[in-house]
Amino acid sequence: MLLPLGASCGREAPPEGPKHLVFVVIDTLRADALIDPANIVDTPNLDRFAHGGSAYSRAFSHAPMTLPSHAALFSSREPYATGVLNNGQSVSDDLPLFAQHLDQLGFETIGVYSLGTLHPAHGSGSSLDRGFDDYNGTSPYVGTAEEVVRQTAQRLEELDRRAAAVPQQANVNAAGALAPRRFLFCHFADPHEPYNDRANSPNTARLSLNGVALGAPRSTTVMSAVAEQLELLPGENVLAIEADHPILLRAMQLTSGRREIQFDRSLLRKPLQSAEIRFTAGPRAKRAKLQLWLTDDAPWDDIPDRYISEVEYVDAWFGRLTAMLKRRGILDDCILVFTSDHGEAFGEHGYWAHVQSVHEEMIHVPLFLWTAEKHRWLLDELPPSHAPVSHIDLVPTLLDLMDLPALPGAVGSSLVGGRSTPFLHLAETHTPESRANMLCLRDENRKLIYFADEDRFELFHLDSDPLEKHDLFAAHGGELVEWQKQLRQRSGEALAARSETGDLSEAELEVLRALGYLGDD
Repeated sequence: MLLPLGASCGREAPPEGPKHLVFVVIDTLRADALIDPANIVDTPNLDRFAHGGSAYSRAFSHAPMTLPSHAALFSSREPYATGVLNNGQSVSDDLPLFAQHLDQLGFETIGVYSLGTLHPAHGSGSSLDRGFDDYNGTSPYVGTAEEVVRQTAQRLEELDRRAAAVPQQANVNAAGALAPRRFLFCHFADPHEPYNDRANSPNTARLSLNGVALGAPRSTTVMSAVAEQLELLPGENVLAIEADHPILLRAMQLTSGRREIQFDRSLLRKPLQSAEIRFTAGPRAKRAKLQLWLTDDAPWDDIPDRYISEVEYVDAWFGRLTAMLKRRGILDDCILVFTSDHGEAFGEHGYWAHVQSVHEEMIHVPLFLWTAEKHRWLLDELPPSHAPVSHIDLVPTLLDLMDLPALPGAVGSSLVGGRSTPFLHLAETHTPESRANMLCLRDENRKLIYFADEDRFELFHLDSDPLEKHDLFAAHGGELVEWQKQLRQRSGEALAARSETGDLSEAELEVLRALGYLGDD
């Protein structure tokens, strides 16, 4: 446990540290959305906590996709070592995870996520849910920040009610409420594609079955999940979709009882303005359940502005989350950690969205640690804001700050007292979600990218070339022979790890396709 500045080791015990840990991840958030001197993105709530804590301008994730990045973050191991290289994979039972570690140390552990790729697709305990007392998603695809905050409040209320029924566990706070130690993980997916347009009037689409309208027109500029109970006619039925602008039918399922009704799936994820989806119900009328997910087909030129509107939207709900935690007595007695799992590309290096490369726009993320003023002494021995930080350093640092045992097998370094080894960061992305296998190593200035399928390298000096436009490998590659060996080795280890994983089910593949991964076969 760190001593506050000026305390005497021999005469005074350090003040009691914070009881709780709150870990907030905003998915797909570029670093420059918050490190924004021009104030293009209005994020007053996130800015307030960043300025009041220890914020880092050079923080980096280990993968440009959600599950591999989170697995690295919460295990303090790089993806090649976790074996989690793509979304939809199982997380090995023998990989120690942060929530499981805290659960074993007596914490109540609560997780609320809003992206389908964090769902334990292979059953309870098969993913990052292991170790959580309560782990729930808001959507099979992309949920909203509002849903995350509301569900988080509900989960905390339920846990308090359960605790109140067990008086022998009473650890009573000043308000007379039971106050166990809690680890709260809140994941916001809003900036993730599809990019909602929250600043303008929504475009709409109209649905009908056999010529009869199904409810009011649905917004497509803000993603629209539709769930309807249908009365099907005997024989052929026609579901019609009409809009005045290009839309995407991202996912659709039609079921009657336990039977799935088949339809022409070639219309999924193709831009259209109208469509007739025909299917056969059988010789008798029957009831069926329709589930579909509609969005508009965002013009490329609109995407940056839509992205900004999503970041500003989630900032407002982050403010509501922290206000709720303050009312519950958690905020003033916690360490709050904020980061993103990866960035997002808007055409740099020929890529849009994420997954496809390990360039800076994909792996450079915001990061801050915050405590209430009474616990501010804990952060005083962390590195300055310009120090580089890897995601795998976060769990060792948090456990150190809270005077808790280390996570078994962690390879990251605690930042308490300053970094003890030179900064060297590994990031990677892999097929089949990525079109190519790609890894990189970077120190404070140099970055070496390995295109594994081609056995080819690119080298960038980031102080003079922060946008990674000038490949210097031909002239200076001989300076980093050991890095080249390490990247080839890590690539081989990742390939070996991937060969041990099973194939994804068709249902899991459909979720990934709907979220913009993999493409259509």
